[in-house]
Amino acid sequence: MTYTDLTGQPVTTTDTSRILALDADGTLATTVYALGLGDRLVGRDVSTGLPELANLPLVTHNGHELNGEAILDLRPTVVLTDYSIGPLEVQLQLRDSGLPVVIMSDQRSRAQIGPQIEAVATALGVPRQGQELAARVLRETEAARARVAELVPADPAKRLRMVCAGAEQTVTMPGRLGLPGREIVLDPMPEMSPANSLTFSVDVPDLWPTFRTAAEVSLRPVPIRPGEVFAAGTPEATRSASAWSMPWPQLVVLLLVVLAGLWVAWRVRARRQRREAPSQ
Repeated sequence: MTYTDLTGQPVTTTDTSRILALDADGTLATTVYALGLGDRLVGRDVSTGLPELANLPLVTHNGHELNGEAILDLRPTVVLTDYSIGPLEVQLQLRDSGLPVVIMSDQRSRAQIGPQIEAVATALGVPRQGQELAARVLRETEAARARVAELVPADPAKRLRMVCAGAEQTVTMPGRLGLPGREIVLDPMPEMSPANSLTFSVDVPDLWPTFRTAAEVSLRPVPIRPGEVFAAGTPEATRSASAWSMPWPQLVVLLLVVLAGLWVAWRVRARRQRREAPSQ
């Protein structure tokens, strides 16, 4: 059986009894399992999360880095992989060793689910099972979308409009009494689930306390997909707060100045009284 992979090279496979399906998402191994070929998988990558495959030997290390020796030790008869995992040198070494290495597409989207299933099935010589599985997954996906549509609130204001990967944070503290204010740009807020909260503190240097200090925090959401934009511009959330901030060092200095002034005034008055005493 010969299959032309993503690189345009024909890959001939004569034995699919020992399969390795490796990518950064665990999608390829999951597809092989769903095709009914899970018992032929002899290893897994770190992203393969099916409990049924958890006991398979791991052939990646340092995250998504392929371990060539571990792969060859498993004596696979065919390897399915893509460019989401690497390094590329290991994939080329496996191919140079004579092992059939099929490079699949690493594109992941809802539109790619069916074609990807059929491509994996064709590469493994079971195209009919691939067509059946792709059709079933499509039906289940459409049923899930219909169910979600039923759950969507009628009020647009109550809908989740966009999932964000975090937010850019800015803290602005206006100056008072003619003193300059401060604006601090913080590290981006991490991605958070709904209803979660985050508490953080900010050190604002060179800002004089002026009894009542105000601060304004602005959050600008960052879309989870790079390059994605908000339909009506980036919504910015702004909140203000204030708190008492006593300028104790300045008050101490002021108190000392007042006391010094009173002492000087007392000394001046005492001298004046002494000079006026003989004439009385």
